[in-house]
Amino acid sequence: MNYDILIIYSNIKFIMDLKFFAFLSLTSLVSFIVAIPYNKADFASELGRTDYFEEPHEVKRAPCRNARDDYYCFLEAMYDDACSSSPGDMRMKCAKECGFC
Repeated sequence: MNYDILIIYSNIKFIMDLKFFAFLSLTSLVSFIVAIPYNKADFASELGRTDYFEEPHEVKRAPCRNARDDYYCFLEAMYDDACSSSPGDMRMKCAKECGFC
């Protein structure tokens, strides 16, 4: 008789363990699916509002909108003299061609 109770108890415990592991697997799967589409830029901007996260400052170069596309401006430039050109000293022309210089 005691043997039957032990078998029933072990079966119930096994089923409960299966339910627990199924619950863990399901919650892990749901959290993974929900976390994938979350945009990292949104996360960074949320942290930025609390002054916790500071976005890295990158200086990028982009071609000016001229006929030959050989003058370059710094995207982050604040002054006209930040422009540079490859075929000579054309800073003023570069500043006029680039809207951001």
